[in-house]
Amino acid sequence: SKVQAGDVLIGLPSSGYHSNGYSLLRKIFPDLHAEHHGKSIGEWLLTPTKIYVKPVLDVLSKHRVHGLAHITGGGIIENLPRAYRDGLTAHVDTSAFPAPPLLEHVLAHVKAEECHATFNMGIGFVLIAPPAEVDNILATLHQHGEDARIIGEMRAGSEALQLR
Repeated sequence: SKVQAGDVLIGLPSSGYHSNGYSLLRKIFPDLHAEHHGKSIGEWLLTPTKIYVKPVLDVLSKHRVHGLAHITGGGIIENLPRAYRDGLTAHVDTSAFPAPPLLEHVLAHVKAEECHATFNMGIGFVLIAPPAEVDNILATLHQHGEDARIIGEMRAGSEALQLR
């Protein structure tokens, strides 16, 4: 209820696909032993899910945050709009964060729109904060070793989400 137009979206990168869309990934990658950039496909897919609780709790203890979204199954399309009310649109810059490993192979089988509805696409957690808090929040997250970055902003609008 605190999220408002002008708030900034801060993204925390995921450690991989977490547990999103594994049935689909197993169909796309039947040979888990094949190599990709020095690791087997299986190693890329089985990278443990990153846990965000410590850095996020530290941010919450020090800074004002208006909303939080854990980007799990359903991707950013389902999870981010749960963090704010109707009448607001999250404008997300998809080039602001790194794509998950193997994405180029996934996109050969699945449309980009469907990927955003299934996978975390490289962002595992989003904080929504007032602009005056952003630099301090980023500093706190960086102290925890997080590669946190601004990935968009909230605007007035009727669409829940716009990816660009």
